[in-house]
Amino acid sequence: MKLLTYCGTGTSLCDYRRVGRGEYEAAQWVTVFFVPVVPFSAWRIRLRTSEPVNLKLVISATYRFEVVGQVRLSPKRVLRTYALTAMTVAIAGAPFLFLHFPKDRKPTTMETIAIVGALLWVLAIAGFVNHMREKPYDAEDEEGASGKG
Repeated sequence: MKLLTYCGTGTSLCDYRRVGRGEYEAAQWVTVFFVPVVPFSAWRIRLRTSEPVNLKLVISATYRFEVVGQVRLSPKRVLRTYALTAMTVAIAGAPFLFLHFPKDRKPTTMETIAIVGALLWVLAIAGFVNHMREKPYDAEDEEGASGKG
C-alpha cells in the first residue's frame, strides 16, 4: 500500500475505526484538498511510531504503521464517508451563500474581506476535519506510554 499526499491531494487513509488494542481499520481514498473522492480499499493497520513534523506554517505528524492485512471495503462505510464529506462541505461553504453582489461593479472592501474570510473558513474546516481523522492514535499512545491499559 503506497500513500502519497501533497496539500491534501493524493492517496490517504480516512475513516479510522478501532478494531482492537493498537489496531485500526482505515479506508484508502484518493483525496483532493483533503476531500475523499474515490475509495480504493480498506486495511487493518497497527501504529508503530508517531513523529511531529514542523514545516514552519504547518505543524503535522508523520505516522508509521504496519499493515496487518487487507479487509473488505463495505458500501456502508463508503456511503458514510461521502455523507460526512457532504455535510462538511455544506458547513464550510455556508459563508459563500451570503456573497451576492452585482457583476457590473467591483466588490467593496467589506465584500472582499468576506470573500477572503469565506475561503479561510473552508480551509480551516478542511484542516480541522483532517486533523480529527488522525486523532484515534493519540489516546492509545498516551495510555501505552504511561503503562496503563
